[in-house]
Amino acid sequence: MISELIKIATERGVKLSLTPVSRLLNAQLVPAITRNGDWGEIHPFFIKRQDCTVPDAARSVLLLAIPLPLYYDCEFHQDGQSYRLYGLSAMQPGMTAFAGEWLRRNGYFAEPAANLRLKRLAVQSGLAAYGRNNITYVAGIGSLVQYAAFYTGLDIQDDGWREVCLADPCADCDACVRSCPTGAIRTDRILIDSYHCYAGMSEDASPFPDWVPKSAHQTICNCVKCQVCCPMNQPLAQPGELTFDEQETALVLNGAPYGDVTDEMAGKIQLLGLERWPASIPRNIRLAFERIDQERSQ
Repeated sequence: MISELIKIATERGVKLSLTPVSRLLNAQLVPAITRNGDWGEIHPFFIKRQDCTVPDAARSVLLLAIPLPLYYDCEFHQDGQSYRLYGLSAMQPGMTAFAGEWLRRNGYFAEPAANLRLKRLAVQSGLAAYGRNNITYVAGIGSLVQYAAFYTGLDIQDDGWREVCLADPCADCDACVRSCPTGAIRTDRILIDSYHCYAGMSEDASPFPDWVPKSAHQTICNCVKCQVCCPMNQPLAQPGELTFDEQETALVLNGAPYGDVTDEMAGKIQLLGLERWPASIPRNIRLAFERIDQERSQ
Protein backbone atom coordinates (compact mmCIF):
# COMPACT_ATOMS: atom_id res chain seq x y z
CA MET A 1 0.00 0.00 0.00
CA ILE A 2 2.74 2.46 0.92
CA SER A 3 4.31 1.86 -2.49
CA GLU A 4 1.47 3.90 -4.03
CA LEU A 5 2.39 6.91 -1.90
CA ILE A 6 6.05 6.50 -2.83
CA LYS A 7 5.07 6.43 -6.52
CA ILE A 8 3.00 9.63 -6.18
CA ALA A 9 5.86 11.36 -4.36
CA THR A 10 8.43 10.22 -6.92
CA GLU A 11 6.33 11.63 -9.77
CA ARG A 12 6.64 15.01 -8.03
CA GLY A 13 10.37 14.65 -7.48
CA VAL A 14 9.75 14.28 -3.74
CA LYS A 15 11.60 11.78 -1.54
CA LEU A 16 10.31 10.50 1.77
CA SER A 17 11.05 8.51 4.90
CA LEU A 18 8.84 6.91 7.54
CA THR A 19 9.96 6.79 11.16
CA PRO A 20 8.26 5.29 14.24
CA VAL A 21 7.23 7.93 16.76
CA SER A 22 9.30 6.17 19.42
CA ARG A 23 12.46 7.13 17.53
CA LEU A 24 11.65 10.81 17.89
CA LEU A 25 11.28 10.65 21.62
CA ASN A 26 14.41 8.58 22.15
CA ALA A 27 16.52 10.88 19.96
CA GLN A 28 15.35 14.05 21.72
CA LEU A 29 13.72 15.34 18.59
CA VAL A 30 10.74 16.29 20.75
CA PRO A 31 11.21 18.89 22.08
CA ALA A 32 14.25 20.53 20.49
CA ILE A 33 17.57 20.67 22.32
CA THR A 34 20.08 23.50 22.17
CA ARG A 35 23.21 21.45 22.71
CA ASN A 36 24.31 18.18 21.19
CA GLY A 37 27.52 16.67 22.48
CA ASP A 38 30.60 18.34 21.03
CA TRP A 39 28.71 20.03 18.21
CA GLY A 40 28.99 23.33 20.07
CA GLU A 41 26.66 26.02 21.28
CA ILE A 42 23.83 27.59 19.29
CA HIS A 43 23.49 31.36 19.12
CA PRO A 44 20.30 32.50 20.90
CA PHE A 45 18.98 33.97 17.63
CA PHE A 46 18.68 30.45 16.19
CA ILE A 47 16.93 28.92 19.21
CA LYS A 48 13.25 28.69 18.41
CA ARG A 49 10.64 27.58 20.90
CA GLN A 50 9.69 24.13 19.69
CA ASP A 51 7.24 22.76 22.21
CA CYS A 52 5.04 20.16 20.58
CA THR A 53 2.72 17.36 21.51
CA VAL A 54 2.73 14.03 19.68
CA PRO A 55 -0.91 13.01 19.01
CA ASP A 56 -2.03 9.80 20.68
CA ALA A 57 -3.10 8.40 17.31
CA ALA A 58 0.35 8.93 15.79
CA ARG A 59 2.35 5.79 15.06
CA SER A 60 4.96 7.25 12.72
CA VAL A 61 6.23 10.41 11.09
CA LEU A 62 6.24 10.83 7.32
CA LEU A 63 9.03 13.19 6.29
CA LEU A 64 8.96 14.70 2.80
CA ALA A 65 12.02 16.16 1.06
CA ILE A 66 10.76 18.62 -1.54
CA PRO A 67 13.13 19.86 -4.29
CA LEU A 68 13.36 23.61 -4.89
CA PRO A 69 15.58 25.95 -6.91
CA LEU A 70 18.79 26.41 -4.93
CA TYR A 71 18.29 30.16 -5.20
CA TYR A 72 16.82 32.86 -7.38
CA ASP A 73 19.08 35.13 -9.40
CA CYS A 74 17.33 38.41 -8.53
CA GLU A 75 17.95 41.46 -10.71
CA PHE A 76 17.10 44.81 -9.14
CA HIS A 77 17.10 48.17 -10.94
CA GLN A 78 17.91 51.60 -9.50
CA ASP A 79 18.88 54.85 -11.25
CA GLY A 80 19.48 53.07 -14.53
CA GLN A 81 21.81 50.50 -12.96
CA SER A 82 21.14 46.79 -12.50
CA TYR A 83 22.15 44.80 -9.43
CA ARG A 84 22.14 41.02 -9.10
CA LEU A 85 21.63 39.43 -5.69
CA TYR A 86 20.97 35.93 -4.46
CA GLY A 87 17.46 35.25 -3.22
CA LEU A 88 16.62 32.02 -1.40
CA SER A 89 13.59 30.11 -2.63
CA ALA A 90 10.67 29.20 -0.40
CA MET A 91 8.35 26.22 -0.38
CA GLN A 92 5.04 27.18 -1.95
CA PRO A 93 1.59 26.40 -0.49
CA GLY A 94 0.08 23.09 -1.46
CA MET A 95 3.32 21.25 -2.26
CA THR A 96 2.75 18.71 0.51
CA ALA A 97 -1.04 18.39 0.38
CA PHE A 98 -0.91 15.19 -1.68
CA ALA A 99 0.60 13.23 1.23
CA GLY A 100 -2.06 14.14 3.77
CA GLU A 101 -4.80 13.58 1.20
CA TRP A 102 -3.46 10.11 0.34
CA LEU A 103 -3.23 9.09 3.99
CA ARG A 104 -6.76 10.22 4.82
CA ARG A 105 -8.20 8.72 1.63
CA ASN A 106 -6.78 5.35 2.65
CA GLY A 107 -8.16 5.60 6.17
CA TYR A 108 -4.99 6.60 8.02
CA PHE A 109 -4.62 9.29 10.65
CA ALA A 110 -2.72 12.29 9.26
CA GLU A 111 -1.81 15.57 10.90
CA PRO A 112 0.96 18.08 10.11
CA ALA A 113 3.89 17.59 12.48
CA ALA A 114 4.92 21.02 13.69
CA ASN A 115 8.11 21.96 15.52
CA LEU A 116 10.12 18.79 14.93
CA ARG A 117 13.82 19.12 14.17
CA LEU A 118 13.39 18.13 10.54
CA LYS A 119 17.04 18.29 9.41
CA ARG A 120 18.07 16.00 12.23
CA LEU A 121 15.13 13.69 11.49
CA ALA A 122 16.09 13.59 7.80
CA VAL A 123 19.64 12.53 8.65
CA GLN A 124 18.79 9.93 11.27
CA SER A 125 15.95 8.46 9.21
CA GLY A 126 18.46 7.83 6.41
CA LEU A 127 16.90 10.33 4.01
CA ALA A 128 19.79 12.82 4.12
CA ALA A 129 23.29 13.43 5.47
CA TYR A 130 24.81 16.56 6.94
CA GLY A 131 27.28 18.58 4.95
CA ARG A 132 30.22 20.25 6.64
CA ASN A 133 28.18 23.46 6.49
CA ASN A 134 25.51 21.91 8.79
CA ILE A 135 23.04 21.84 5.87
CA THR A 136 21.49 18.54 4.85
CA TYR A 137 21.94 16.87 1.47
CA VAL A 138 19.48 14.39 -0.06
CA ALA A 139 20.69 12.01 -2.77
CA GLY A 140 19.50 13.25 -6.16
CA ILE A 141 18.32 16.58 -4.73
CA GLY A 142 21.34 17.90 -2.87
CA SER A 143 20.61 20.75 -0.48
CA LEU A 144 17.99 22.12 -2.88
CA VAL A 145 15.31 20.88 -0.49
CA GLN A 146 12.77 21.85 2.09
CA TYR A 147 11.19 19.43 4.52
CA ALA A 148 7.63 18.88 5.66
CA ALA A 149 6.36 16.24 8.07
CA PHE A 150 3.10 14.52 8.99
CA TYR A 151 2.19 12.43 11.98
CA THR A 152 0.53 9.32 10.57
CA GLY A 153 -1.32 6.22 11.70
CA LEU A 154 0.97 3.96 9.68
CA ASP A 155 2.69 1.27 11.74
CA ILE A 156 6.36 1.00 10.78
CA GLN A 157 8.38 -2.08 11.70
CA ASP A 158 11.58 -1.64 9.69
CA ASP A 159 13.14 1.77 9.25
CA GLY A 160 16.49 3.18 8.20
CA TRP A 161 17.37 4.80 11.53
CA ARG A 162 21.04 5.62 12.04
CA GLU A 163 23.38 7.90 13.93
CA VAL A 164 24.06 11.47 12.82
CA CYS A 165 26.61 11.47 10.00
CA LEU A 166 28.40 13.63 7.46
CA ALA A 167 27.99 13.07 3.73
CA ASP A 168 30.87 10.99 2.38
CA PRO A 169 32.16 13.69 -0.06
CA CYS A 170 32.72 16.06 2.88
CA ALA A 171 35.59 13.96 4.18
CA ASP A 172 38.01 15.28 1.54
CA CYS A 173 36.37 18.60 0.69
CA ASP A 174 36.58 22.07 2.24
CA ALA A 175 34.85 24.10 -0.50
CA CYS A 176 32.21 25.47 1.88
CA VAL A 177 34.82 26.29 4.53
CA ARG A 178 36.76 28.37 2.00
CA SER A 179 33.66 30.08 0.57
CA CYS A 180 32.08 31.17 3.85
CA PRO A 181 32.47 34.97 3.99
CA THR A 182 32.49 35.13 7.79
CA GLY A 183 34.38 31.96 8.78
CA ALA A 184 31.31 30.35 10.34
CA ILE A 185 32.00 26.87 8.92
CA ARG A 186 34.60 25.10 11.00
CA THR A 187 36.46 21.84 10.64
CA ASP A 188 36.50 21.02 14.36
CA ARG A 189 32.75 20.46 14.69
CA ILE A 190 29.66 19.78 12.57
CA LEU A 191 27.43 22.48 14.01
CA ILE A 192 27.97 25.79 12.28
CA ASP A 193 29.44 28.64 14.33
CA SER A 194 26.17 30.54 14.58
CA TYR A 195 27.84 33.49 16.29
CA HIS A 196 29.63 34.17 13.00
CA CYS A 197 27.00 32.96 10.50
CA TYR A 198 25.95 35.67 8.05
CA ALA A 199 22.50 34.07 7.64
CA GLY A 200 21.40 34.90 11.17
CA MET A 201 22.87 38.37 11.09
CA SER A 202 21.07 39.14 7.82
CA GLU A 203 17.70 38.30 9.36
CA ASP A 204 18.34 40.44 12.43
CA ALA A 205 17.72 44.18 12.06
CA SER A 206 20.62 44.98 14.41
CA PRO A 207 23.73 46.50 12.77
CA PHE A 208 26.24 44.06 11.31
CA PRO A 209 29.41 43.73 13.40
CA ASP A 210 32.36 45.74 12.08
CA TRP A 211 34.29 42.57 11.29
CA VAL A 212 31.78 41.41 8.63
CA PRO A 213 33.48 42.04 5.24
CA LYS A 214 31.66 44.08 2.59
CA SER A 215 32.07 41.12 0.22
CA ALA A 216 29.61 39.14 2.37
CA HIS A 217 26.65 41.29 1.27
CA GLN A 218 25.36 39.29 -1.69
CA THR A 219 21.92 38.09 -0.64
CA ILE A 220 18.51 39.66 -0.05
CA CYS A 221 18.28 37.76 3.21
CA ASN A 222 20.10 34.76 4.66
CA CYS A 223 23.07 33.29 2.74
CA VAL A 224 23.68 30.72 0.03
CA LYS A 225 27.44 30.88 -0.59
CA CYS A 226 28.28 27.50 0.93
CA GLN A 227 25.57 25.78 -1.12
CA VAL A 228 26.40 27.38 -4.46
CA CYS A 229 30.00 26.15 -4.30
CA CYS A 230 29.20 22.64 -3.00
CA PRO A 231 30.19 19.82 -5.41
CA MET A 232 27.14 17.84 -4.27
CA ASN A 233 24.93 20.59 -5.71
CA GLN A 234 26.80 21.30 -8.93
CA PRO A 235 24.99 18.81 -11.19
CA LEU A 236 21.64 19.80 -9.64
CA ALA A 237 21.78 23.55 -9.14
CA GLN A 238 19.32 25.23 -11.48
CA PRO A 239 18.60 28.72 -10.15
CA GLY A 240 15.40 30.57 -10.95
CA GLU A 241 15.33 34.15 -12.23
CA LEU A 242 13.36 37.13 -10.90
CA THR A 243 13.48 40.76 -11.98
CA PHE A 244 12.42 43.78 -9.94
CA ASP A 245 12.00 46.93 -12.02
CA GLU A 246 12.83 50.41 -10.71
CA GLN A 247 9.42 50.90 -9.13
CA GLU A 248 9.46 47.49 -7.47
CA THR A 249 13.02 48.01 -6.26
CA ALA A 250 12.00 51.31 -4.69
CA LEU A 251 9.11 49.60 -2.89
CA VAL A 252 11.49 46.98 -1.49
CA LEU A 253 14.02 49.56 -0.33
CA ASN A 254 11.29 51.64 1.30
CA GLY A 255 9.94 48.62 3.19
CA ALA A 256 6.51 48.89 1.59
CA PRO A 257 3.86 46.70 3.29
CA TYR A 258 3.26 43.44 1.49
CA GLY A 259 -0.38 44.35 0.98
CA ASP A 260 0.57 47.50 -0.94
CA VAL A 261 2.36 45.81 -3.84
CA THR A 262 0.97 44.58 -7.15
CA ASP A 263 -0.13 40.99 -7.61
CA GLU A 264 2.86 40.40 -9.91
CA MET A 265 5.31 41.66 -7.29
CA ALA A 266 3.50 39.72 -4.56
CA GLY A 267 4.13 36.54 -6.56
CA LYS A 268 7.86 37.24 -6.63
CA ILE A 269 7.86 37.90 -2.90
CA GLN A 270 6.08 34.60 -2.27
CA LEU A 271 8.67 32.68 -4.29
CA LEU A 272 11.34 34.17 -1.99
CA GLY A 273 9.31 33.53 1.17
CA LEU A 274 9.41 37.20 2.18
CA GLU A 275 5.72 37.90 2.75
CA ARG A 276 6.46 39.25 6.22
CA TRP A 277 9.18 41.56 4.85
CA PRO A 278 11.80 41.28 7.62
CA ALA A 279 12.94 44.75 8.66
CA SER A 280 16.51 43.86 7.74
CA ILE A 281 15.85 43.42 4.00
CA PRO A 282 16.14 47.08 2.84
CA ARG A 283 19.41 47.36 4.77
CA ASN A 284 20.76 44.12 3.27
CA ILE A 285 19.96 45.22 -0.27
CA ARG A 286 21.44 48.69 0.19
CA LEU A 287 24.67 47.17 1.49
CA ALA A 288 24.79 44.83 -1.49
CA PHE A 289 24.20 47.75 -3.87
CA GLU A 290 27.04 49.67 -2.20
CA ARG A 291 29.36 46.69 -2.61
CA ILE A 292 28.50 46.34 -6.30
CA ASP A 293 28.88 50.09 -6.92
CA GLN A 294 32.29 50.03 -5.22
CA GLU A 295 33.42 47.06 -7.31
CA ARG A 296 32.31 48.83 -10.50
CA SER A 297 34.30 51.93 -9.62
CA GLN A 298 37.55 50.04 -9.07
